[in-house]
Amino acid sequence: MDDLAGMTTGQRVRHFRERAGMSRPVLGGLVGRSDEWVKAVETDRLLTPRIPLLLRLAEVLQVDDLAQLTGEQKLTSAAFTKPAHEALPQVAEALATYPILTSGITPVAASTLTERVTQLWGLWGVHSRGRLSWAVEPGLISVDRVGVSA
Repeated sequence: MDDLAGMTTGQRVRHFRERAGMSRPVLGGLVGRSDEWVKAVETDRLLTPRIPLLLRLAEVLQVDDLAQLTGEQKLTSAAFTKPAHEALPQVAEALATYPILTSGITPVAASTLTERVTQLWGLWGVHSRGRLSWAVEPGLISVDRVGVSA
């Protein structure tokens, strides 16, 4: 669509809204936002909406390709999601390779398990804003400030 060349995402939203014959209140209502939000998007006072809302806008405006709505911008997941924790690969590996014992299992009393889980949640609450890595120990995932081990 050559008539969209050079337009910002907001200008494109306005173009497609007007093409559909919708007012700002109607579009806002259909995507669960206010008409003021639509105006702020269209005038580029807000950043490009995140993927779920872009998909909803595209659906309501009957736009098949998000590139038509966003322009030539590359839509990377980093632009729309929080970055993964740096220890995520090690955590995934520890969980995926955790041995499942079929014999020699020592039963753990429910009260002991409850105490360990309570302790874990306490540590999580205390350190939730700090740098954490997870270690898998027999019977329970626990917090370890040193590293990840299986």
